[in-house]
Amino acid sequence: MDDLEPDFSVAGNVITFMWDYGAVVPLWCDGIGLLPEEPEWLRTALGLSNLLILDLSEWGNAMGHLDANPPLQTEEAHRDLDHRARALVNRLQQELGSRFTVRYKPW
Repeated sequence: MDDLEPDFSVAGNVITFMWDYGAVVPLWCDGIGLLPEEPEWLRTALGLSNLLILDLSEWGNAMGHLDANPPLQTEEAHRDLDHRARALVNRLQQELGSRFTVRYKPW
């Protein structure tokens, strides 16, 4: 078995925050698609803090739960998740600094 080193590279300079069914950490980039969701990868490749990784995962899980439960899909629930997403996008941009531009694509 080969011991392959993980690839911590990111194509381009734009990270997109965009939820899709099954995504827990909803971060995407051109050329790769959905970025790896493993905390070690997110810390090493992007320099994200443990707290932000946790908060991104919690948001992704909440969005997945909402998507899987149509009776919960109220305007208020979507507004709450959108508000949380926008706050996460701001934090993400702060942690990434000038290395990447963060875009937000609401669902």
